[in-house]
Amino acid sequence: MPPPRPIRQTGVNVAASLLGQLIGKASTLAWTLVAARELSRSGYGVFFYAYALAGLASAVAEWGYDPVLIERVSRDPDRADADYTNAQAAQTALAVPAFTVAAVLAAASPQAGDDRLAVVLVCVAVLFDLWTDTARAAGAALRNQVPTSRALVIQRGVTAVAAIVTLTLGGGVLGLCAAFLGGSAVGVVAHHAALRSLGVRLRLRAVRPATMLATTRECASLGVTVVVMMALFRLDAVLLGVFKGDAAVGAYAVAYRLFETTLFVTFSVQGATFPVMAAAEDPRTVGREVTRGLAVAGSVYALFFAVCLCDAPGVIRLLFGPDYTHVSAGALRWLAAAPICYLAGALCTSALQAVRRRSLILASSVVALAVNVVLNLILIPRMSGTGAALATTVSYAVLAAVALVGLGRAGVRVSLGRALLPPVLTGAVMAGVLLALPLPTAADVAVATVAVAGLGLGVLAWRDPNRLRRGLSLIGRMGGSIPREVP
Repeated sequence: MPPPRPIRQTGVNVAASLLGQLIGKASTLAWTLVAARELSRSGYGVFFYAYALAGLASAVAEWGYDPVLIERVSRDPDRADADYTNAQAAQTALAVPAFTVAAVLAAASPQAGDDRLAVVLVCVAVLFDLWTDTARAAGAALRNQVPTSRALVIQRGVTAVAAIVTLTLGGGVLGLCAAFLGGSAVGVVAHHAALRSLGVRLRLRAVRPATMLATTRECASLGVTVVVMMALFRLDAVLLGVFKGDAAVGAYAVAYRLFETTLFVTFSVQGATFPVMAAAEDPRTVGREVTRGLAVAGSVYALFFAVCLCDAPGVIRLLFGPDYTHVSAGALRWLAAAPICYLAGALCTSALQAVRRRSLILASSVVALAVNVVLNLILIPRMSGTGAALATTVSYAVLAAVALVGLGRAGVRVSLGRALLPPVLTGAVMAGVLLALPLPTAADVAVATVAVAGLGLGVLAWRDPNRLRRGLSLIGRMGGSIPREVP
């Protein structure tokens, strides 16, 4: 009999996962800020063009294996070794041809030679990241995310230190890609050690081609959805690189990085609300969770919206330096609403999954991708990164709208008035305070955020203490998800 695996309480897992995400995001943001200042716009764009291509390839390899792994191992922990091994083997088998295609596309492009080598280095790093994502899925399934969250912190910390040192020593874009690859390799080792502490081993003898094929077929609809959603997430940077070159990608990546950094809030809300929606016996509970998630997280994103809309040049100058102030401000203004649109789409598609309407998830994502491609082809040649940002925000809004219609047909009612009123009021008050304060950007944002947050909590506690407690309860459940960390 193998020794029993340690199981953590839900609260501990939530705290460990959320802390790992926050530290990972902070580490990633730190080295990307340094990269923006140390590299030229073209060099900065090379890395994110390479990562966009690798991200599209990784979506094919990911194929929804991790959710299936969590589902199976959660029901039967004794299957952990075999299911973990087969999941790793299956996605690696898909990754090899997918990343090869990405490398060939890079080699065939009219870009400089550095772009091609950067894509190769980043593709290998993203393959390593796929392995570590699956390791964290195994930890979540075994209800002990502390070791794997610690491994994530080690990985992102090593990547940040290596990238910052390399950049400050003049390593350039290839040095940055090599540092990213090195950090990902360290992450593989750290996650392997974390799983060993949980009693999970890679068992090559457990690899069964028939099992891998059956699993691939089982999660086909989910896999296609993952590919489509990643295309929606990364295709704009690829098309921007094709039409406008690396410098345009670099200018756009500055604004897009700020949008990406906010997404841990959405992932955390998903982790808190989806288990409740999946276990619900009536559609009213599902609709209530979507409404609550939109109200709570949407209020946070309303602060981001107001700041970007009122002072996009100041935010970019503060974080990325004066070289990007004017070339990236337009994109950031159009991306100001992207986080709340992304949140709405994520919560609505999670609700569709909870009520077992996966075909509607695929339909909504395909419609959103089609809109994204058409808008990008029209807007990028005319507006460059600003057009890509506009296409991104509109596409996520379309995703949310189509998914919301699907929820209505499934009998799930979302109270849009109750969900959107707090974010609208928060954003309006935040914008007013920002415009009224004659302070530098950093002080302006800090004072306005504290003032608006304190005012909002005070009003809510006075008018509806029960709603405040429900909101705090949702925040307390956030962090249980295991989102993919993006660099």
